[in-house]
Amino acid sequence: MNGKIKEFIVFLEQYEQQLDDMLLQEKDKREALLGSDPKKIETVLQQQQAAMMKLKNLEQKRMDMQDELGFADMSAEEMLEALEKQGCEEVGKLRSMFKNLRDTVIQIRELNKISTEFAKKNLKFIELMAQQDSGEGSDGVYGAQGSKETRPGHTLEKMI
Repeated sequence: MNGKIKEFIVFLEQYEQQLDDMLLQEKDKREALLGSDPKKIETVLQQQQAAMMKLKNLEQKRMDMQDELGFADMSAEEMLEALEKQGCEEVGKLRSMFKNLRDTVIQIRELNKISTEFAKKNLKFIELMAQQDSGEGSDGVYGAQGSKETRPGHTLEKMI
């Protein structure tokens, strides 16, 4: 059992690294959004898509390894409790790793939420600007075709 736990710890280190990479990508995405850099946004989104596929594979492997250890369908806390009862010396290391994993996931989730809200607000602003440029829903004097007074069919044009 001790050898398998050590394998599991080595695997969790890879999992941690993947999440750390994803956290950096999330920060890159936010910077690209703030800088309105469409090419960088697209690049980061492609990287994130590949990272998600890798994470899905890692998650499947984690579940398989946990099952092999006899902890199928257990939460991290339940697994730690069971290992403590068995007198496993690696419980402290695992507890620290699980906390780091949880904290990183929370950071990724928060940054993604902020980026998503920012992107939605930018899109709404762009749509609003496009509507104003096309004269849709605008009561202003100027639009994409110039002043309302010089538009064809306006009363001043008819009078001249």
